[in-house]
Amino acid sequence: MTGYVVVDILPTKSCLPPLSLKELMTANTLHRLLSHPKLRLAGRAAVVVCFIAITWLALWTRDFQDFHGGGDKLNHFMAFFTLALGLRCFWSRRNGLVFLLLLGYGMLIEIAQYFIPGRYASGLDVLADVAGIGLGLAAATMLEKLAGRSWFMDDGSRERADFY
Repeated sequence: MTGYVVVDILPTKSCLPPLSLKELMTANTLHRLLSHPKLRLAGRAAVVVCFIAITWLALWTRDFQDFHGGGDKLNHFMAFFTLALGLRCFWSRRNGLVFLLLLGYGMLIEIAQYFIPGRYASGLDVLADVAGIGLGLAAATMLEKLAGRSWFMDDGSRERADFY
């Protein structure tokens, strides 16, 4: 017994030495990492946790605007950037579908905030959401191009179901 636990998330039969950033950014290594079922499952779980956390922060907590110095729009941007990147990488390759889903989610949050005491709805928040969604989708598309192929299919083919 060696006293430590090795978590196998890489799709290899042997233990790999630590990868340098240059090695990590090669298309084959990036594809292997992003297409591995354990990483895909972990990514999907992280997206669900993000949705839950963002919903809770938007609807059931007091307004933190005075706490963080008015960076509310940055919070919206980062939340929706993260959701767009996660949904695009681990759920669906359809940019239009991800965009509409997140836009609807952002608008529902703003509508719900209108009815919550101490909260308010803002069109500028929706614009910050749209900016985050757009840049998140662009980042995911760039990652896919960097990998040289879709990371959703182990064989590298472009055909797959929209949602797993």
